[in-house]
Amino acid sequence: KAFSHMLTKRIKKTVRTRTMQGESWSIGERMTAIMAKIPLTTPILFEDIFDDSTDRELLVTTFLALLELVRHQQVAIKQTIEFGAIAITRGPVPFNEIEKEIKDDELATD
Repeated sequence: KAFSHMLTKRIKKTVRTRTMQGESWSIGERMTAIMAKIPLTTPILFEDIFDDSTDRELLVTTFLALLELVRHQQVAIKQTIEFGAIAITRGPVPFNEIEKEIKDDELATD
């Protein structure tokens, strides 16, 4: 629900004048970008992990990257009240360990 709300809000906010073809983002790249935004000791809001872009592919790839970080316990997500703000903090697993595991997974699927 939070992702859908954020996506709707961003798309309504900007009038698209043109579309660029050929841009793509990897989940690994977006994971790195997310981790760069999260301070070591304080949480950030869910909305803050998304760039100001209205590109649907970038927003979805960023969301998938967030889910992957949660799965690997790189980030923790907390929501104290229903429909309230979602806070994201760093998790117990160092990111460099996750990067190695992701590269190993990518090599195994090639």
